[in-house]
Amino acid sequence: MANSIALNAVYDHVLTNYKSKDVTQTETHKKSELRGIYNSIVKINKDSPLFLLKDDTQDEAQAVGLKEEARALRSTIYGLSNLDENILDQKSAYSSNEDAVEANFVKNAAEEEELPSFRLNVRNLAQSQVNTGRFLPSGAVQLEPGQYSFNVRVGEQKYEFQYTINKGDFNREVQDRLSRLVDKAGVGLRASVINDGNGYTALEITASDTGTVSGRDYRFKITEDEISTNGGTLAYFGLDQVSTQAENAVFEINGKERVSASNHFMVGGVYELTLHGTTNGEEIEIGVRNDTESLIDHVKQLAKGYNDFLDGIVTHDSESFKRSKIESETRAIAEEHLGKLADEGIHVTDSGKIEIDEARLAEVTRDEEGIERFLPVNDFAKSLIEKSREISLDPMKYIDRPVVNYKNPGHGFVAPYVTSEYSGMLFSGYC
Repeated sequence: MANSIALNAVYDHVLTNYKSKDVTQTETHKKSELRGIYNSIVKINKDSPLFLLKDDTQDEAQAVGLKEEARALRSTIYGLSNLDENILDQKSAYSSNEDAVEANFVKNAAEEEELPSFRLNVRNLAQSQVNTGRFLPSGAVQLEPGQYSFNVRVGEQKYEFQYTINKGDFNREVQDRLSRLVDKAGVGLRASVINDGNGYTALEITASDTGTVSGRDYRFKITEDEISTNGGTLAYFGLDQVSTQAENAVFEINGKERVSASNHFMVGGVYELTLHGTTNGEEIEIGVRNDTESLIDHVKQLAKGYNDFLDGIVTHDSESFKRSKIESETRAIAEEHLGKLADEGIHVTDSGKIEIDEARLAEVTRDEEGIERFLPVNDFAKSLIEKSREISLDPMKYIDRPVVNYKNPGHGFVAPYVTSEYSGMLFSGYC
């Protein structure tokens, strides 16, 4: 019991003082990944010499802080793209007339497949059915007080709406009441009260969806039960008056006619199109090209993550912390991969920081062949991932720790608890 209480106190202390901040979805792990981390820890421990560690809380804090900086860097890079792919291979759909047709590229929809462009001619937009009632004055309702009802058919479903007219009710009051009744029903209709500018109001009912269904020329139909005790709802309010017919979108793709009930649809599982207007016979070109904006954003975010890592190292300052060692190793990675990209807008300064010339970067990336010059950026990202993993597995590597003795090469043995003290920071000592 006492051991359990003590162990809980240790866990509480660790979670409170050393918990990771800003953990993202990219940092979740599969069992196989965790197993790989454990195997790496065992391998490091088996082949590394034995060190003399001081019982220094400041050194422990430096090591944990360094792990956090490495974790944040790794999270930034993973958040940009899948490292198994080229982070510069960003694609976006384009439309030659974005006012009429908006195009988006669905990522991972057609891996390693050619994405041909096509011609699109929009002849008609999809429209929602709109029923606009009679415009009535602001006076009292000219219907007898009592219970009233009307029916609405939406697709294959039929709904009955009941309401009450009280003595002295005004037209606007009842219209507002019917508007709320239809809205709250959740049957795929929207209702509102509109004004003609002369003090007359009408109830307007609109289908939530565009287009027609099941071969009908309507989305909804409002009728009145002939055996209703009190009739006259449709005649008085004009709820069955269709002001705008439901229509499907009609367009041509490479000369072949297509129909859609919505102005928002997919083409070939690759293109997501939204129609905003007709093209009056003009053929719009839809295709995929390199997304230079995403490319520039990726480079900027990668540079920011790298610079933030260097800034974070500066905050860890103690006599035993080998700050210059980790700075030089990290800077060497940037200089190796990015050192020759100054003319392309990526410059590694004397301090080791990365500076981005966005204007020059944008100029180079406009050229399809120019994008190929930035391939070293992907290698740079992968090298940073490897460096962050190395730091996370053994942050004590950058803390002053004298060697006690070297193991017999090829005949070492595993002491996982010692490795945990170096990398996991959860093991506090032997009993």
